[in-house]
Amino acid sequence: MRFMAFCEMYCTGGGTRYTLDCLNALPDAYSEIILATNDQMFFCEDSNDVQKDIRMIEIPFFSYNRIAVFLGKTRFQKTFFCRLLMKICQILEPLFLYINVPIFLFQIYKKKPDTICAFNGGYPASLATLSFAIAGYLLKTPVILSIVSLPQKRKSIYGAFLDKMIWACCKHILVNCRAIKEDLVIKRKAPRNKIKVIYNTVQEQDILRKKKTNSLNIGFFSRIEIEKGVFVLYDSFVNLVKKISNINLIFIGTGSALEELQERVKKDGLSEKVAIKGYYYGNSASALKDFDIFVLPSFIEGLPYALLEAMSCGKAIIATRVGGIPEVITNGKDGLLISPKSVEECEKALEKLLSCPFKIDLMAKNSIDKYRKLISPLCFKKNIEEFFSNILSSLLLEESKCSEDNQ
Repeated sequence: MRFMAFCEMYCTGGGTRYTLDCLNALPDAYSEIILATNDQMFFCEDSNDVQKDIRMIEIPFFSYNRIAVFLGKTRFQKTFFCRLLMKICQILEPLFLYINVPIFLFQIYKKKPDTICAFNGGYPASLATLSFAIAGYLLKTPVILSIVSLPQKRKSIYGAFLDKMIWACCKHILVNCRAIKEDLVIKRKAPRNKIKVIYNTVQEQDILRKKKTNSLNIGFFSRIEIEKGVFVLYDSFVNLVKKISNINLIFIGTGSALEELQERVKKDGLSEKVAIKGYYYGNSASALKDFDIFVLPSFIEGLPYALLEAMSCGKAIIATRVGGIPEVITNGKDGLLISPKSVEECEKALEKLLSCPFKIDLMAKNSIDKYRKLISPLCFKKNIEEFFSNILSSLLLEESKCSEDNQ
């Protein structure tokens, strides 16, 4: 049996990680696994996690992002011609959906897979990924569409037409939390019976504890972006440090809000209390070991890998009540849930844990217990194997019926 997947990749993130985890967990009945993508392939931090024999192939296709990345590598990237070309590509992007279909038809027909999976970040997101799904449907190959971020709202009649076409093309829709499933049903009218939820996973980490000191460390480990709630956390800390002197704040990551965060720390005279360590290369357990409390005050999320890594390292967690987070964190047991954009709630939650270190230890223990029961690699592999084994069984049954009809 041959499995063929497609993923448009330009940076490492949740979409690429979920793609790789799914491919690694496929049942052994798939003797050949092909991943078609742009020229980026997997990034170095992801390629180390490749466990299966995956044949990666670069295929041609058109997309706004691919053209933007290509032009960004040339000396013409800041010219008027380049800006004009990108504006034209932005206008023409909906047409790329249909231009790419014959390209993918040829590639799928040539490889003759038994199952195809189009791995997308959000929805609609990568139109090239949707073209791949349409091409698979036209060749009567079972199509699975994977979505790992909350979908956008419909903005036009064309959006309704696109949804209807894509849902008709897909045999199954694979998502990584119930929140995405509900949003797809409500916002994009996806058929509920086609959607399968399989939580994403991370490898269990060694539980590393910081050296015993009198100070307590609050930590953030994700992209430094406004929508990740970095300033909600920072403002909460500024209020708290006036009342509790033995606390520190650690930011690990990089992003568009990094410079503003650094300026605010300097302006407030908190350089000795707030550490901004930038992007971290390496084992997440080492990055998280100095955290007593992990905080992720995002405004919007699917099921963030940063949260799962904190759970796998046995950290007490404070996170917002958004996306799939309440599906894995039980408020008051595995962590504390707060409303997004609320400095007051974030401050109160931190104060509640900081005033009672016993609660920090108890929630840390509960979070790793929840991880092992619900989102460990063993759970993920079992769920993926079962999902794709059922698809294979249906295929074999259909083939059996066809051969009986022909006799």
